[in-house]
Amino acid sequence: MAFEIVKTFVVRSPPDRVWSFLTDPEKVASCLPGAAITGKLDEKTWQGTMTVKVGPVSSSYKGKVAFEKLDTASRTAGKSLVRFFSFNDNKRTSSPCFNASAR
Repeated sequence: MAFEIVKTFVVRSPPDRVWSFLTDPEKVASCLPGAAITGKLDEKTWQGTMTVKVGPVSSSYKGKVAFEKLDTASRTAGKSLVRFFSFNDNKRTSSPCFNASAR
């Protein structure tokens, strides 16, 4: 099952400051309840965990976060800025994927 959530908003802050924040997975994870970065594998890849709760249903995942396409000069991320992959739910078989883009 797949669904798409689209949200657009303007951030009233200097572009360099916003870009610096969005390209720091540890800072972004600190704003997401249930998310944590647990290690850095290389310059583009981090390990992390995420717990998602919807009503009475809760799932915990472990996996990787990777930057796929970054253009620092134009501060764009093309099709995908961050992709969560290889997550394993400890109780069920599921493969969630999250893509975000920024420009």
